[in-house]
Order: sequence, then C-alpha cells, then structure tokens
Amino acid sequence: MTRAEAIGLIEATLPRLDDMQAEAVAAYARSLLEPALTRPLTERERRVLLQSAADFEAGRTLDHDELLAALDQRLSNLGVPTSR
Repeated sequence: MTRAEAIGLIEATLPRLDDMQAEAVAAYARSLLEPALTRPLTERERRVLLQSAADFEAGRTLDHDELLAALDQRLSNLGVPTSR
C-alpha cells in the first residue's frame, strides 16, 4: 500500500468510527511520533496480536473462571497441580 493509499483509507474510514474508535486512532497516531520505548514486535507477535483481536471481535473470549479451568486442565495434562 502506498502512502497516498494509506492516507486515503484513513480519511475514508475516520467518519464511520465512533468516538472511542476515533480517540484510539488519534492516540495511536500520536504514539507513532513518540520515541519507541520498546522493541518492535516480531512477525509472530504481530500475527498473535491480530489473531487475538479477531478472536475478541468474534466473541471468542473466556471469563476468569473459564480461563482458570482451561489452565488447570492444561496443567493437569502435564502432571502439574492445579492453581486452585
């Protein structure tokens, strides 16, 4: 994507965002101008982050009790005592 295409996409998308989304875009844009305090994400980290966002948007989430149960099951499969 060229710079002009990216700017065009941003300009076309902004009017359709709600206030919270527009604020998030503004905060992200502002953060790009600040000195980096962390290392860049690896390609794997980027993929995992994008997949997490897609999972969240699709409703594939766990509440706290579901997470603990899933972790306990995985630990149990490895012979590790559960967390509770």
